[in-house]
Amino acid sequence: DTPESLVGGARAGGVYSFIGLVERYDESMVMLSFLLRIPLVDVLYLKAKDSTTRMVAHPPLAAEDFAVRSYATSAAFNRSNALDYTLYAAASAEFDRRWRLNKEELDACLKAFQEMVASTKIKCSPD
Repeated sequence: DTPESLVGGARAGGVYSFIGLVERYDESMVMLSFLLRIPLVDVLYLKAKDSTTRMVAHPPLAAEDFAVRSYATSAAFNRSNALDYTLYAAASAEFDRRWRLNKEELDACLKAFQEMVASTKIKCSPD
């Protein structure tokens, strides 16, 4: 199987009907709700491990040892991660395609979902 053959579900003969994107977590939860036809409340979340309050920043690549910088910018690194890059690009493209098909409804759902997440965070805060 190629990474591209994994996405798209039955429509494209793919294995997975849905792959969420961590960089677009809220959108992914809205899309999952939409595809499964379940209420947004069923995909609500609270961050269990929010490191923003006591964040330990990872040093930028420029501050890493020479060996790390060299490998991270090498053709070998790109080759060893090529399938991941391809899968991510294919999943992202499929996600965008699906969002465009239902843009008005999904945009409205996203707005409502983000309001629900914010409200839930306030209500469930330990403070």
